[in-house]
Amino acid sequence: MRIRDVVETAPAPVLAHCRGGTRSLTLHVLGEVLDGRMRWEDVLAYGADLGFDLTGASTWLNQHAPKQAEETS
Repeated sequence: MRIRDVVETAPAPVLAHCRGGTRSLTLHVLGEVLDGRMRWEDVLAYGADLGFDLTGASTWLNQHAPKQAEETS
C-alpha cells in the first residue's frame, strides 16, 4: 500500500514524524503536488518559507512526475 492510499483512507488525520521534519514535509508536498493541490514549482519556496530545503522533493518530482509538473503550469 502506498502512503497516499493510507492517508486518503485513514479514519482520522495522519501524523508523519521524523526528527528533523524534512522527510515528513517531503511526503506532504509530494502528495499535494501529485494530487494537484500544489504546483511543483512552488515546492522549494514553500519549504524555504518553513525553514526546510525541499530540493530532494523537487528533484524527485522532476524525475518521476514530469507530466504532472507540466500540467500544473
